[in-house]
Amino acid sequence: MLSNALLLAVVTFLASSNACSTNDRNCQSPLRSGPIPGGDSTEHIIHSNGRARHYLLHFPVQYKADQPAPLILSFHGNNHDASYQESLSQLSNESFNVNSIAVYPQGLHNSWESAPYAISDANDFDFVSALLDRLQSTYSIDGSRIYATGMSNGGGFVGALACDRNLSGRIAAFAPVSGAFYEQLNSTTPFRGPCEPNQNRSSIPVLEFHGQDDNTIRYNGQPDRDGATIPSIPSWLEGWALRNGCANGTKGHDESLHGGKVNKTSWSCDLHEDVVTGYKIAGWAHWWPTTESSEKSKDHATVLNATTLIMDFFGKHSLN
Repeated sequence: MLSNALLLAVVTFLASSNACSTNDRNCQSPLRSGPIPGGDSTEHIIHSNGRARHYLLHFPVQYKADQPAPLILSFHGNNHDASYQESLSQLSNESFNVNSIAVYPQGLHNSWESAPYAISDANDFDFVSALLDRLQSTYSIDGSRIYATGMSNGGGFVGALACDRNLSGRIAAFAPVSGAFYEQLNSTTPFRGPCEPNQNRSSIPVLEFHGQDDNTIRYNGQPDRDGATIPSIPSWLEGWALRNGCANGTKGHDESLHGGKVNKTSWSCDLHEDVVTGYKIAGWAHWWPTTESSEKSKDHATVLNATTLIMDFFGKHSLN
């Protein structure tokens, strides 16, 4: 039997041999343990562009190593973090999600680079690419069913991912909530640059939720917020209808739901229904739509669960 001193020396050697140097741009930290379906989320580190980047990882109750699973990226809002986003979106809750791996990336200084206040050299798009590379090479993931959602600044970043030529070719559908879609001041160009989604795709499915009473990111837009422009949500959705070449142009189909408390506007594109969809919720502010009141919704509840509708939306779309 090993002596305590020898055992300590062996453990110390193994830990040091697996450790990442912050100067190693390509180093990935070892995973703490194998997947535990339905267990608590675990924190992991990946090194991207010389920075240690963190993320939470949750495996659904139905995850099996021999069956490729969908994967959902869920991005937090400004001044919040990955743990907060996990609790907010409820994507680790088996009441909403039983078969998709949920990943909660952590932004530098709690923000994402699609906004004027974010770190200018965060390289968040490289981080997402490296994160997908790592997850797909480590776990059983269906590469045709990778999705992205997020809240506020995280929702704006999801919109930016949909505009990215590389990542819009890897992510099948996008569902921002209360998205902050910053554009360059006095311009219709997105803050990070022109919207140029992957040209090999016939359409980019987009779903957005927004409170009509949102005074943080207003439904009707803001001409100057943080030194940039926020477009109205209708015009942002119309832009995606145009990019997708929807048959009915920029005029979407309006449907009143829940006794007039919700207005759904949708466009059918490429013979598929509701490829671009927006939900406007009356009496709702800058919160994740939920039917159960909580501290994160300021003890308010509304008539629909965004998470349920997001999961249904994702289930209809893949890269195949």
